Amino acid sequence: MENQILVTRGKITDDVCLNSLITRYAESQPDKVALKCQNRSYTYKQFDEITTKYANYLIHKGVKKGSLVGVYLYRSERMIQTLVAIIKAGGAYVPIDPTHPVERNNYILEEAQLDFLITEDVIKDDLKCNGTVLCADNLW
Repeated sequence: MENQILVTRGKITDDVCLNSLITRYAESQPDKVALKCQNRSYTYKQFDEITTKYANYLIHKGVKKGSLVGVYLYRSERMIQTLVAIIKAGGAYVPIDPTHPVERNNYILEEAQLDFLITEDVIKDDLKCNGTVLCADNLW
């Protein structure tokens, strides 16, 4: 089974942010499935709790409004949770695909001037980042 984000139908106005929308669903439909990835699934309540906890950790590490946070993770539930946590912390994420050539990814890092890079232990040494490097393996 491929990774899925389940979206509940409903009226969404232009002034609602993703993090507010997730929190709203966590309050109104806490047991409804928000994310399925391989054999795991997360309810809106679980997803909101995980991403809020992770966002607070990122804030503690220095992520703030406008921080550029590179995400160098393989596609997984961890990647989705990380993207939402960055948004909740006020940062902006810069996706960097580990399946792309290292030279291309290092070019992205150089141009983006990231404040932070979130990666995994097995691939953390692939890139040259001047910002703070956080390993997602240790965060969860």
